[in-house]
Amino acid sequence: MAFPDFPFPSEWRSFMSHQQVLKYLEDYTSHFNLYKYIHFNSVITSVRPLIGEDSHKLQWEVVVTNADTKESQARIFEAVVVCSGHYFVPLIPSIPGLESFPGLVMHSHDYRHPGAFQGKRVVILGAGSSGQDICLEVAKKAEIVYLSHKKNLPCKLPDNVKEHKPISSVSIDGTVYFDDGQQQNVDAILLCTGYNFSFPFLDFDCNIELHDNRVTHLYKHIFNTKYPTLSFIGLNLRICPFPQFSLQAQYIMAVLSGKKKLPSEKDMNADEEKDFQEKLSCGLGKHYAHLLGERQWDYDRTIAQLAGVEPLCAVYEDLYTYVTDRRREFLMDYKSDEYKLASNGMWTKNETL
Repeated sequence: MAFPDFPFPSEWRSFMSHQQVLKYLEDYTSHFNLYKYIHFNSVITSVRPLIGEDSHKLQWEVVVTNADTKESQARIFEAVVVCSGHYFVPLIPSIPGLESFPGLVMHSHDYRHPGAFQGKRVVILGAGSSGQDICLEVAKKAEIVYLSHKKNLPCKLPDNVKEHKPISSVSIDGTVYFDDGQQQNVDAILLCTGYNFSFPFLDFDCNIELHDNRVTHLYKHIFNTKYPTLSFIGLNLRICPFPQFSLQAQYIMAVLSGKKKLPSEKDMNADEEKDFQEKLSCGLGKHYAHLLGERQWDYDRTIAQLAGVEPLCAVYEDLYTYVTDRRREFLMDYKSDEYKLASNGMWTKNETL
């Protein structure tokens, strides 16, 4: 999961802590002398296009507000790249009775430590990556954990973890009802239900719309089809993030520098719609418009080709796929595995089971 041009320290364990990931990003910034470009304590409160007679010389007015003094300043740029991510506005599902639940209700966005669930009876809604990881931690402290989701996990779980169907409603007395008619009285509900896209700083004139967690109008999930000097990095879901971000950044750089040209607005919109319809035809809902999953590798190869840069080494896909399967089958143990990358692009593993 490292950026292709900056490997993780070889002495670190394969499954590192969030503190180490932060250290890695700080070291990346120092190594490439990027701090001089960063303005800390600065909030972007508005981005809007300045549309003149010559559309090829479009500029952007960006209003920057100092987080300490609250003073704002409008600045003019030739291009804007939105890299704000999508893990900061929690998606809270509409569950009848949830607002009257007498116990603790928390979203994974606010989860930091399992101690808050010591001795409690806990329902965790959602069994994606965060839901599974948090479930294992909470189970060490809680009396019992009910993991509520649509499917059954094929792996062994802690003895005090029981799987349930999704929540249908919640009662004021602390009873949680599930879709299959079962019910449990609990002390806490932990929502691992994902996040909403949010771009409150983008003016209406930016030609970016947001419906059902689908961001339009974007070519390859990156370029504003009407105003391509507004672009996005990191919208896609279920991906190996840093390597993909690197490719998207190189594509943006190639276009802004004039080395690569984009298709016409009409063709870019058609490409976006084709991608969306393919997802719908596979049974995915509208809110999965930016989901890649197994499709990420074809997408990455396409972006590399369009950018005119080297594609990712095959070890990314190979190791990612292997670890995904390993996680699925041995959720409680897979993070004890250690992997080593060789100079020839191969990898080896010290397996725990």
